[in-house]
Amino acid sequence: MRAMQCELCGGTDIVKEDDFFVCQSCGMKYTPENAKKMMIDGVVNIQGTVKLDNTKLIDNYLSISRNAYDSGNSKEAEEYANKVLEIDPTNYKALYLKGVAAGWQTSGMNNRIPEAVDCFALAIENCADEQKLEDLKETVANDVSKLTLAMMRLRCEIYKKLPSEENAISLFAEAKKRGIRIMMDLVLNHTSDEHRWFLEAKKSKDNPYHDYYVWRDGEEGIYPNDMNSAFGGPAWEWVPELGQYYFHQFSVKQPDLNWENPKVRRELYDMILWWMEKGAGGFRLDVIDQIAKEPDLKITNNGPKLHEFLRELSRETFQKGDMITVGEAWGATPEIAKKYSNPDGSEFSMVFQFEHIMLDQEEGKEKWDTIPLNLVKLKKCLAKWQNTLYQTGWNSLFMNNHDLPRIVSRWGNDGKYRKESATMLATMLHGMQGTPYIYQGEELGMTNVQFDSIEEYEDIETLNIYKERLEKGYQPEEIMQSIYARSRDNARTPMQWSGEENGGFTTGEPWFTVNPNYIRINAKEALEDENSVFYYYQKLIRLRKENPVFVDGKFDLLLPEDERIFAYTRTDEHTKMLVCANFTDEEVSCPLLDEWKDGEVWIRNYEDDREGNVLRPYEAVIIGTAVNIVKAG
Repeated sequence: MRAMQCELCGGTDIVKEDDFFVCQSCGMKYTPENAKKMMIDGVVNIQGTVKLDNTKLIDNYLSISRNAYDSGNSKEAEEYANKVLEIDPTNYKALYLKGVAAGWQTSGMNNRIPEAVDCFALAIENCADEQKLEDLKETVANDVSKLTLAMMRLRCEIYKKLPSEENAISLFAEAKKRGIRIMMDLVLNHTSDEHRWFLEAKKSKDNPYHDYYVWRDGEEGIYPNDMNSAFGGPAWEWVPELGQYYFHQFSVKQPDLNWENPKVRRELYDMILWWMEKGAGGFRLDVIDQIAKEPDLKITNNGPKLHEFLRELSRETFQKGDMITVGEAWGATPEIAKKYSNPDGSEFSMVFQFEHIMLDQEEGKEKWDTIPLNLVKLKKCLAKWQNTLYQTGWNSLFMNNHDLPRIVSRWGNDGKYRKESATMLATMLHGMQGTPYIYQGEELGMTNVQFDSIEEYEDIETLNIYKERLEKGYQPEEIMQSIYARSRDNARTPMQWSGEENGGFTTGEPWFTVNPNYIRINAKEALEDENSVFYYYQKLIRLRKENPVFVDGKFDLLLPEDERIFAYTRTDEHTKMLVCANFTDEEVSCPLLDEWKDGEVWIRNYEDDREGNVLRPYEAVIIGTAVNIVKAG
């Protein structure tokens, strides 16, 4: 006697059910006569004798597909999802499984994420159950996020192996396919001292490139004036073969360009146009308010010709394409920012201003001399910028960048209330008018780092201040405390992708030590936790995109003298919303919540929907009153 084997799927698990023998793998039914023939001859003619139970067949295929996907076999998962779709092309479960299985088969040569997205869209379209539809949408959103992150990491690995120009062009093209525009960082104030222009400039005073930089005659050891660089030490460097000093506002290896020379400006404009032609979507302009310097008058930022230069720059470059531009302007005031971000597009789209960043710096001293955060000052500062630029300019919204300590360590509690702090600060910022900028790791709640030794730090500014303060008599422990709080290296530790060695950043040796807390704070952990900081940022972004009041609403500061609560409203002709944030690790009574008790909670950073007028430690909430409100998903 032979073992029975299903002719359709090859399965051998065949069980008698009622008057038939049924294959447990695919649902195929056999009469007792056919089953007996299978055992004797191994062959059966099923023509006209058996009817296939499609319902059970679909269920079995779905089960096989799901089990295959859960076990990491995306190819088999897609195969059995396709079997279901051959029977029922509208089966939303199969469409979803086909999409997610296809997406995870993406390779460098075969990007299947667009195919996955199409399947997800069809699954949503064919899901008739309203409750299941909401669950499906949330699942799909999470899967798209994970697939996109994986694709970006894959592309990064590929780009490492490409020449820089090909790298950039490929990145621009791939981003465009996904509706993403890439902004580039432009440094127009200075070059490297290894740049070919500067190497030529040092050859002689008659060299055509000599006047590309800022030079002054002098004697060795007698500086043109007493200006210091931003990173410490004199802002002038002696070149003995020329008998001249060159000016460097920053590192000695970063000589400043001479914007008074029209040839310099033309070279820079042509370079920008070249990148625009290659597909760049915009530019961040590094220390752009320094280009009109007059070092003889000790003027570095906001020089007399600054806006003349900027208008020419914009006219010759940015206005010739659809560009988003943001200038880094440490010396900006709200009134100056009106010029930078004038809606007529004569200069930039917006600027990075830093007034709110320097509120914990002791007045008249260096950034390393910190004082406790004063929430009242922070609120009034941000309110000033919101109100001054309303309908006359545009704000950039940020608390983190490559030059600043991590927001959750600086303004929040990066220990017990790390998650609550991170999401509270995000809520406070994203509720305002302007363009939010999310610095790498901010969306994970990455924290400052505290290395044991100065030898573990890399930042030139950090190393210089340590040396300078040692020479002034400061104790090493005292200096390190300032470094822990304010060093730029806090923001420059490698991205924490996973709990694997080096945070999953590299299998080699990273250029800089990873923050040791990568084991518990990383992208992989965040994506696996539906209540993570990452997904909260997603909800905030979705809320901003779907409610116009975030774009156009007028800002009004509430409780201006309250030292614990940051509260404000945004109002347009259809909608009014309240943003409340507790900046402390204690529960705080907030009477505003009583006044808004009939409003609808759009989002809060605690998982429950507790009612009342008390804000828990670092709790934040947005409440709206309007018609046709779209809530965060």
